[in-house]
Amino acid sequence: MDRSLLLTDLLSRVSRSFYLTLRVLPSVMREPIGLAYLLARASDTIADTELVPSSRRLELLRAYGNAIQSESAAAPVMKDLEKHQQDDSEAELLRVCHEAIDLLRQTHDHNRLLIQEVLGIIISGQQLDLERFHSSTGEGIISLDTSDELMDYAYRVAGCVGAFWTRVSLLHLKGNPSVPPDELERLGIRFGQGLQMVNILRDFQGDLSMGRCYLPKEKWAPTGWTPQHNNGDNPAFNSLWKDHIKLAMDCLNDGWTYTQALPSSWIRVRLSCSWPILLGIRTLQPLANPPLPQSKPAKVPRSEVYEIMLRTIVSSPFPSVWNGLYNRFLEQYQLPEHKAETSSP
Repeated sequence: MDRSLLLTDLLSRVSRSFYLTLRVLPSVMREPIGLAYLLARASDTIADTELVPSSRRLELLRAYGNAIQSESAAAPVMKDLEKHQQDDSEAELLRVCHEAIDLLRQTHDHNRLLIQEVLGIIISGQQLDLERFHSSTGEGIISLDTSDELMDYAYRVAGCVGAFWTRVSLLHLKGNPSVPPDELERLGIRFGQGLQMVNILRDFQGDLSMGRCYLPKEKWAPTGWTPQHNNGDNPAFNSLWKDHIKLAMDCLNDGWTYTQALPSSWIRVRLSCSWPILLGIRTLQPLANPPLPQSKPAKVPRSEVYEIMLRTIVSSPFPSVWNGLYNRFLEQYQLPEHKAETSSP
């Protein structure tokens, strides 16, 4: 497949929402960000193909990770995973992932090293997840033990992307953020962790049905609630749930601070950051209380996605309007306003 088709046609079919985010980025950032996304999406598909034994998925993940890190390692053949994909685009992604790896090997050293670093961290998180939950079932649920494990997982599979995004931006764009690079990177990590927390809370019931509980045992055990007896009627657990909603919101607040710290000349990067934050807040709105068993994950209607995108584009030249947009989302969620600093247009 032609490299341009990998980063346009295939990427748009694998994730329409991310493709829209990619297209708004400055052109110089699109290839490293898009290639990293495709490579990470392929590893995610490997890890999530439940019909294939976890031992086989771990074997393929290790081989895939080795091929990304070393030019002498061959990309694994994944025909046994391809046939289990319900989405034809996901199957095609697995079929051509060796071409994405070839493209990585042709990439400029600065971009290649950043991509290899972030993919190494992401794949380590996916491997850890498979090892941790390899024997889980709907009846035999396995839980994370501590909050540190939760935040480490959120860092490995999403927070590290915030650091990667920051480094790619600083490498390719002119202008100085309003905070030092290490602080910007810290905020970027929190940003990514917040998005992963949204995913964890949104998918909570589905994960339980597959034997996985990402809320740490040290938090839920004192409440008397257990993953095996998940009847949604425990006031102490409801309070714990709200604590994790607040954790997600605190991280997203840091994500907005990150966005505001970017130079106003980076308007395209600001827009691409604002969309997942606002969509994350909107996703959390129906999750104010723990979802009931058998409930489906909350989804934001496509019409609202486009409305949010349009509102940010219209608001972006005006700092007070931009900040007001974010704070209105928080008011809808009934949280205190996050006083983001304005910046000059």
